[in-house]
Amino acid sequence: MNRSSVRTLAICTLSLLLIDSALARIKLTTLPVREQVEVQFDHPNQTLIEEERIVPMVQGINQVDFAWANTLIDPSSLVFQVVSEPNPASTPVQANILSVSYPPNENALIWSIAADRSGPVRVRISYLLGGLDKKFHYRALAATDEQTLTLSQYLRIDNLANEGYPDSVIWPGFGEQLVRPIGQNESKDVLLHKFRDVPLRKTYTADVAEHGYLDATQHKLNIPMHYVLDNTRTSGLGQFAPGCRQSPYIPAGWTRQPGISGRGLGPLHPAG
Repeated sequence: MNRSSVRTLAICTLSLLLIDSALARIKLTTLPVREQVEVQFDHPNQTLIEEERIVPMVQGINQVDFAWANTLIDPSSLVFQVVSEPNPASTPVQANILSVSYPPNENALIWSIAADRSGPVRVRISYLLGGLDKKFHYRALAATDEQTLTLSQYLRIDNLANEGYPDSVIWPGFGEQLVRPIGQNESKDVLLHKFRDVPLRKTYTADVAEHGYLDATQHKLNIPMHYVLDNTRTSGLGQFAPGCRQSPYIPAGWTRQPGISGRGLGPLHPAG
């Protein structure tokens, strides 16, 4: 097992017949798999992860143990929520979060949850993750006649968080959601959009103060050439507006608007 990427989600049950200090926590090796993971890059300085899992509950008090090692999770940002019953046709398990505790000297949280009966429930865990960063950049390819160009927009993902997300839904903050794997310690470019036949103007700038001379002894100026394009709908650009969906977790300084997600996962927007 790769110890650098250990993160566990285990379930343990408190029995009223076995009241003992040794029963504080039981870590199981069989973990509920992630049903959905969303990586949200719409905040300029933070990356929000929201993952959903199907967790088996038993009637009474349950403990959900979420632990991580060598992963840059902000523990103050962790939010656990019971979302819904996996099978809507069945009678839903009524589960309520009673408390949260922090084991000493561990990167872990333990939630105590009361369930009215045994059965699976869908839970969502949200947290801010460091080391998973993004940048946006563009590549332009001009046509032979230099009248138009093709402009490609890329999302650069650098994952140094010591955690991989093989089936993640990526929200760049605009445009469409993307389903792409994010490997551990992986860096890659993801094509977001390609704008074709964007009109351009070819210009030359003669400015000694800014660009200087190509050869001062012969008074030859350095005259750079630029392609100029307008970021407007007329040029086929300026199309993206932030999408709108919902999520229960809103960190300080962020806002969220209602919208399109079937399960409620959604992008955040800086307040104001």
